[in-house]
Amino acid sequence: MLDQIKVIFIDLDGTLLNNKNEITEYSREIVQNAVQKGIYIILCSGRASKDIISKSKFVNACPIIISDSGALVYDYERNTNIYQSKIKLKELIEIWNFAQENNINIVYNSQLKRLKSKNSNKEGIIIYTANEIEDNVTQIVVDTNNYDGIKKLKKLIETKYINLETKNFWESSVANSNEVYFEMDITNKFNSKGNAINKVLGYLNIKKENSACFGDQINDFSMFESCGIKISMSNANYQLKQKADFITEYSNNEDGVAKFIEKYIL
Repeated sequence: MLDQIKVIFIDLDGTLLNNKNEITEYSREIVQNAVQKGIYIILCSGRASKDIISKSKFVNACPIIISDSGALVYDYERNTNIYQSKIKLKELIEIWNFAQENNINIVYNSQLKRLKSKNSNKEGIIIYTANEIEDNVTQIVVDTNNYDGIKKLKKLIETKYINLETKNFWESSVANSNEVYFEMDITNKFNSKGNAINKVLGYLNIKKENSACFGDQINDFSMFESCGIKISMSNANYQLKQKADFITEYSNNEDGVAKFIEKYIL
């Protein structure tokens, strides 16, 4: 079963990355060994494409990446979009205006660029007016300390925009500060890592039973549905572990992905 794997999809946060946001040299080496064996290694994350591309290049993975919670599948070697689900410009402008009126920081992810409001903690190019928004945005990232504001925006998305949905609502803290930030992703409906994986399998002409994936959180459920072999991290969400074929012996802080690949796949 594991010796028939031709492609492995790997989540980043809590999976390939340790809690310091790093990929260790050992994990890098094992990924490269898998690539040399002819296995496609594809990084798959809710992060923006630019960030995933840099990590993909660091480990010498396949030049195909899945970003923005599945809204973009991009081959950076060929500069080709295998799949792209853009949010309508009219909706981007309306959400921008609502965010500005309610003191909410937002970021717009596009293929190779991030546009952001001036007070956002995320990396990106600051824009000041709706006229600067570009018509190629695949995901909106809300990044704010305004809890009431983000809840109002979430309700707006769920009640006004039938083709949009919110994902991945979570809290984060700012380094060297007691301040808490609230984050949320917004994409077109039906985007998911699983849907993106289906696009990649078709593009590479690989059967589902010859694919595997590693994940750690509830937003990786769709990955599990689209892959033949489902592997959860030892540090994974309990519900995801219940869906897994295998659970790694080690956590993301202990090179769990690399050790599993080395022992069971290579």
